[in-house]
Amino acid sequence: MKTFRLMTLQFVTKEQKLISVNLEDGLIINKEDEQSRWLIEAFISKESFASIEKEVNADGKIFVMAVISKKGNDPVLFETSVCSAAEVDGAIILLLEGVIKKGRNKYAELLLEDLINQGLQGDQLLDAFKLRIHAKPVIAALRD
Repeated sequence: MKTFRLMTLQFVTKEQKLISVNLEDGLIINKEDEQSRWLIEAFISKESFASIEKEVNADGKIFVMAVISKKGNDPVLFETSVCSAAEVDGAIILLLEGVIKKGRNKYAELLLEDLINQGLQGDQLLDAFKLRIHAKPVIAALRD
């Protein structure tokens, strides 16, 4: 197993919107097993948990976008399920288990699509893309 620091975590709703959580701390563990499973442990505030509680309590799979190790890394899409959610010292510890669904190169395509949907074009589109590809901002929508 390999352990990494969880830098950011976003939940993908059924409507393909991203909900960012206020991550106080977190770990992500590559179990390196035959199923290529990962464990995500997120320490989040109660307020952040309230914004995702509907997603967490829904039956079935939960898609999350996670940035691992460094804030500058590309977000990775995981298909997960909830193992546990427990209150500890006034915060929530959320444990998810899942697998990676998309590779790293998809981020640029999603960012470009988002910028085009915002109406940017030409030099304005190019400048915004160059700026945001390095900053790795939250993308407004996620598509397969």
